[in-house]
Amino acid sequence: MKISQIAQGIKLSSVSTLILVFLIACTGSLSRANFEKVNNGMGVEEVKKLLGEPTSVETVSLPVLGTVTRYVYKTEKGEASVIFRDNQVQSKAGSISQ
Repeated sequence: MKISQIAQGIKLSSVSTLILVFLIACTGSLSRANFEKVNNGMGVEEVKKLLGEPTSVETVSLPVLGTVTRYVYKTEKGEASVIFRDNQVQSKAGSISQ
């Protein structure tokens, strides 16, 4: 194997690592500060940008309210839930440590 091929492999590996770090940095995570930024009327994608992907998602159809979705977030910092109706935040509850 030539030195130029090895150098090219190292460059490719470095670029891949940088992209992965960037993507992780852009993903939200459950923290008290981020949870406090979640407000009624926010969309699903806005919440995911702040809190990341939920641990679990539960959807139920209710006679009067229609379809309601609950996103549950569980980490070592605590637990939180966000209730969506028509893809907009209706309420939130949680206990998250600093």
